[in-house]
Amino acid sequence: MSSKDIQKALLMCGDQAIAEIRDGEVFPVPGKENLLPMYFQAHTFVEPWLASRAIDRHRINSRLLKKALRLEERDDVSTVLYVNAATITDNYWIKDPESNQTYKEIRFSENYFDKLALYGDVNSFSFERPSRTPELTSIGSFEKCWRLEDGAWWMYKSGRAEELFSELFVYKLGCALGFPMAEYKMDGEYIKTKDFTEGKWNFEPAASFLGDNEDYSDNYHAFQQFGQRIADEYLSLIVLDTLCVNMDRHTYNYGVLRDQETGEILRLAPNFDNNIALIARGFLSPGRRQEGLLTLFKDFVQKEGLKPILPICSETMIDKILMEMDFPVDKGFVKDFILSRYEEMRVLCREPERIPLEAQLTQAKAEKETAVATISMGSTQKTEATIMNKTKAWDYALGIIRADGLEPSKEFLELVEKEKRGEITEQDILKHLDQKYRTKADTKKKNTRSR
Repeated sequence: MSSKDIQKALLMCGDQAIAEIRDGEVFPVPGKENLLPMYFQAHTFVEPWLASRAIDRHRINSRLLKKALRLEERDDVSTVLYVNAATITDNYWIKDPESNQTYKEIRFSENYFDKLALYGDVNSFSFERPSRTPELTSIGSFEKCWRLEDGAWWMYKSGRAEELFSELFVYKLGCALGFPMAEYKMDGEYIKTKDFTEGKWNFEPAASFLGDNEDYSDNYHAFQQFGQRIADEYLSLIVLDTLCVNMDRHTYNYGVLRDQETGEILRLAPNFDNNIALIARGFLSPGRRQEGLLTLFKDFVQKEGLKPILPICSETMIDKILMEMDFPVDKGFVKDFILSRYEEMRVLCREPERIPLEAQLTQAKAEKETAVATISMGSTQKTEATIMNKTKAWDYALGIIRADGLEPSKEFLELVEKEKRGEITEQDILKHLDQKYRTKADTKKKNTRSR
């Protein structure tokens, strides 16, 4: 297909025709409105949507790829139509109304141009190979490629050591904190991430309904329209971005997952694309740690009256993550930075009087469960994990305060017993404590105003 073909075409969702395209304008098929890309809730012309799906023309390997494919027209719209505007991360595509093509026939099942797209491999520069490739609809400015491995698509990305480290560290930290994260792992000198749509859901970037508006409050309210749970998931995304200084969060690298059959919005897409975070662009000096993203976060939570519940981020957690990562970076700086940043965010998220004895107990227990000990062995040192089970960790934490003549509430001790039995989690306890002390703080403020 070429740009001329969108004068008369069909917009497809899998094998369902969901809109007619006439003279570049989209006309929904009656009864299929819920399946349309969300971009068309506010727009009617198809070309901008198509262009947003195109490979970044400024990438060096993008130009090599187009040359290898002998693309006569190399504008963004013509580029995506070369592969029916199909992508890995959703099942939308453009069909000639006179064609009998099915989605199975046009969806990607192989990629002969991965090496050319990733690092400009001259041996991949061949005019003889099949020409359908997902690289033409792989957006983003970094050199990357898609590879099909054991039935799943993985995106490989290149970068400097600091960028690869930051991407992998943020992934591991996000997992440790309990946030939904797209899977990342190293593969030789590249980092790769698994397609989180798994061919079952459609990824809708926030740009579809927010354009390039990155304002936290506007985004938060937009996600509230899909349900408070999704707005809370967005808040978790912003928490991790702030903690790890992700300066490159834009409306194409976060969004929602939708059901391919009904169009229902299911949840926020997992957190991905953190290679410009943390130390990727250098080390943030101590004097600047409270600027930038931290200020934006502070203004946002204060404006909206939010008190995010921060998961426990401990020194032992950071040590464990860093111990798993073999990169030539200053790990000591990374640990100190994350821990100090976390403390700054804790101050923003809860008043000092709302960090009670019971919350400190919960953190002490968590740290003991994942404690990392450094053991001297002759002239060398060996680092190994010394992990307590839940019961012993709680006994340790309770023993510390009881030695000082302190005792938590009966209600809290009941929660401890439930967590020991696996009926609830640490995060359930923290949420309970947050609500408990938030209610007390609000009552205190109310009483103060009434005097």
